[in-house]
Formats: sequence, C-alpha cells, structure tokens
Amino acid sequence: MRRLLISKVICRLDLLICTLLVLLVSIPALYWFGRNWRLAQDPAWYILQGLNLAGGRGYTTYGDLPSPLRGPVMAMIIALIIKSLGVGATRIVWMMRFISALTPVSLYLVIKEVRGRGSAFLSVILFAFFGLLTMMFIAFSPDTIMMAFYFLFLYLFVKSIKWRQALSAFLSGLLLGLAVLTKETSMVALSIPFIAFILMPNSGLLSFVCYGGLSLVLLPWWVWVYIKTHEIYLINLGQINISSQIFLLSLGVAL
Repeated sequence: MRRLLISKVICRLDLLICTLLVLLVSIPALYWFGRNWRLAQDPAWYILQGLNLAGGRGYTTYGDLPSPLRGPVMAMIIALIIKSLGVGATRIVWMMRFISALTPVSLYLVIKEVRGRGSAFLSVILFAFFGLLTMMFIAFSPDTIMMAFYFLFLYLFVKSIKWRQALSAFLSGLLLGLAVLTKETSMVALSIPFIAFILMPNSGLLSFVCYGGLSLVLLPWWVWVYIKTHEIYLINLGQINISSQIFLLSLGVAL
C-alpha cells in the first residue's frame, strides 16, 4: 500500500516537472508568437463555430447552416473558453495556444510507458522546442489538439495491453474518437488496435473494447450529420479520399 502511494506521488511529480519543463522550453516560441500571430481563415472559422455553439445556436456557421465537414471538438473547446473567460479573439487565441503548448505532456506519458523517464523528458524537450508550434504564426491549429488526443489514446492503449486493463482500453477508444472528431486525418490510427490484435493475439479482447469506446463517440456524430445533411460523413462529404488512402497504406504496411 505504501509502495503504491509512493509510486502515485512520483508519477504526479513527474507530470508537474514535465509541465513546467514544457512551459519553460516554450517561452521563446510563445514570445515570438505574441509578436507575429495572425487570425487566418481556419481559426476564424472555428471561432465562429464556437461562438454559435456557446450562444445556443448549435454546431452551425452562417445562417444557422450545420457544419458537418469536420467534427465539433474544436468548436466545443472554444465554446468552453467563451463560457469561462468571455468573448474576445485575443483571449481565445492565447488560451488555445496554451492548451496546444501542453501537447508534449501527453507525448511524455507515451514515451515514458515504452522507453522510460529519461527518453520521455528528452522527447518532450525536442517536441516543445522544435515541434509544430515553434514558428507557426497561425493563431491555432486543430493538429496540436488532435495530437494530444492521439498521444493519450496511445498511452492508455499501450497501458491496457501492458497491464490487461479493459477500462484503459475503453478510455483509449474514447480518446481516439475525439482525435477523429478534431481532425479526420487521425482516422489513420484506427488500424492500431487491429494491428495489435494481429501481432499480439492476447490483446484481442482489449482491441474490441477500444473499438467499443471509439464507436460510442463516433456513431452519434455520424447520425447527426446524416440527419442534418442526408449525407454520410467522410464518404459523401469528400474527406475519405485522402484519409482512407493513408489508412489503407498503414494497414498494408503492418500486414
């Protein structure tokens, strides 16, 4: 019992150190961003969706038209920011930037689980200093939020196999679903539980549990899109063209 308590304390201390390290390494990038950021078309679009969602108009754009081309996660995060901090483009942009800056913390969890604490800290430093956000002047990008969900999915899925935890597998599926609803290109990761099932037969049940969590997140969205547009998300709306090719390529390489 005492050993378990000490282990939890060390784990939380590691996360605190990792978070402080990420913020410290990110200072040059954040300083540069503060002097150069621009509200490009895509961030402005997400802010509009978040404003409508926070204002009770649902997941819509102009004229209450539904917005089915991409999942609603970015709009939901922005709506939460607006509800908590109020309306203001600068406020929203900086909050999204700080959230994105913590993406390396999720990477730390993955690397620590498979390679240990030293490799994890090194990966975090490299990712925070040389990663996507280092010289990106666009206000914010869904890619950084998607990567956070993706890394957390990997962490929990690896943990579920390592410790035979069905709950971790289920939660990993939920996070993978959120990654897909943040940016559809993350559907390439849908092959990971299947690859684990092929390469590690003892993980078969956990892979199915993961897909169960994934379905719980994605199916309501598919139904909503069909009700609103009478089209099938990713198929009739055109996003499947690139994503499916990458998915099939990754699956083919694994097999």
